[in-house]
Order: sequence, then C-alpha cells, then structure tokens
Amino acid sequence: MQKECIICKKNFETKSKNNCEKTCSEDCRKKHNSNRRKKNIEKQLDTFKCKYCLKEITRYRIRSGFCSRTCASKKYIEDGTYNNWRYRIQEKNGIYKKCIICDKEFYARPKLVLNKKTCSDKKCLYKYKSKSMKENNPFRGKKEKQGTREKVKKTLMERYGINNAYELAKHTSLSKPQKEIIDFLSKNTEFTILCDFPMHIKEKCYKVDVLIKETNTIIEFNGTYWHTDPRFYKKDYFHKRKQMTAEEIWKKDEERINSLQSLGYNVEIIWEFDYNDNKEKILSEIINGKKENKVTCSK
Repeated sequence: MQKECIICKKNFETKSKNNCEKTCSEDCRKKHNSNRRKKNIEKQLDTFKCKYCLKEITRYRIRSGFCSRTCASKKYIEDGTYNNWRYRIQEKNGIYKKCIICDKEFYARPKLVLNKKTCSDKKCLYKYKSKSMKENNPFRGKKEKQGTREKVKKTLMERYGINNAYELAKHTSLSKPQKEIIDFLSKNTEFTILCDFPMHIKEKCYKVDVLIKETNTIIEFNGTYWHTDPRFYKKDYFHKRKQMTAEEIWKKDEERINSLQSLGYNVEIIWEFDYNDNKEKILSEIINGKKENKVTCSK
C-alpha cells in the first residue's frame, strides 16, 4: 500500500501489516517525533512572575516560582531559611502524641495525626487492634485450632493447585482474545472455567491459559509473535525478547504440550492469526469438540 510521507511528502510503500507507518525513512520519523514533542511543550507553556524580581517568564513548568536559582537564594537569605533550602531540610509539621497502650511519646506526620494512635512498636498496635475489635465478632479472643492451616492448604491444592493463597492475588495479564474466549465459554456452557491455572509437573510449573475441568480440556492461545507462528517465521529467526531462536521456542512449546497430555488432558491450541481470521468458527469448534491443531512447527 502506498502512502504519502508527513515530512517530505514523498510516496512510499508501507512494510507493516497494519499500514500504520506515517514516514518514509528513519530521519523523517525522528523529525516527526520532534515536531510532536514541540507541539506538546507549546500547549503546556505557562507565564508567571518571579517571586523575587517580579519578572514575567514563560516556561514549560513553574517549579518553585523563581526565574533563576540566584533569585531563589536571595529570597531565602532574606527570610533566614537559606540553609534549610540549600540542604533540603524539611520542617516537621506534625505533632507529638502519647501512645494509648504504653504512654510513650511518638511523632505523627500531618497525614496521620488523626488516625495514628499507637507508637511504632508492633506489640502496641496488636494490643490496640485486639481491644478495638467488636464484641460480637465470633473470632474475638479465640485461638486458631490445630489442623486448620492444613485444611486450608488441602482445599487450595484441590481447587487451584497451589499451597499459598497469596498466589491467587497476583496480577494475571490476560490478552483481549483470551478474555473473549473465557466470556464466550462461561456464557454458552455450564462448565467450570479456570484461567492461568498452575500445573505442577515434576519440578516445573506450567500456567495454562484456560482449563475446562469437566472435559479435562486445556486451551492454549498462542500469539503470532511470542510463539513465532511457523507460517510467518523461519526456524533461524532470533526472538530478541525471549533470547531464543524460533526452533527453540517450538521445541519448548512441544515439550509443554506433551507434558500436559501425559497428565491426561486434551490440549487444544488456538493461533492468533486463525482466531482473528474467523472467530465464530473457532469458538464453535471449541464447544463442539472438533478443534484441530493444523499448524505444525516443522518449517
């Protein structure tokens, strides 16, 4: 596809798949970026008067309100706060309070003057929390029974395949197609669907994209770039982000699939290119169980 360059107005052919290029060369691209920066700076320019010499200045940021460092130093010398300004010594604006538990004095910052009621000692904080706990709370004054921790670990292992609940709170980065697949399956089926589910195989832990418990099916969504789709990448291609060749990535994916299949799971792979080409067909194939993994890593 031919387009006109924004800078030099020459016609050029776009190389990217999305045809989103706006410049014909690297030099034109740099000029375009510098023009954009200048426009953004011009929008944020502000005029103000210096606090000391009352001179009008236009700047990108006002900062402290002085036109120069000399004006700032002169002003702080007259006020008698030059040393505090020079060595960045901040005055304490908070107050000293007494701890409710141990009656020791402690310093509370302005933000925590109202809320902070105990000193920095953790024992005082725990005592204050136990006292402030509501009387109708069923766990007030009770200790943890023996075996409760083991029960919690057992249920976490059965449901999610982990021993620590902290791992459930970790951030999961799902792509847009993955979310679409999960939403489609949850609406059109009655199966329990788990995303980013950890599978422990010997010393390794694989996090599968989608797991359908009732049918023992694992759905893996392979991106074109991150998994180097063999239809677009040769085996000699070096992946800069993964620091691996395409052939090494294919072997790693194959080992992953074989290890998951050894546990008795049916692994179905969805490639990004096929999904974007025909979403309805692939989603219907997943529900009907007719999905075929046509792409092989043998290029």
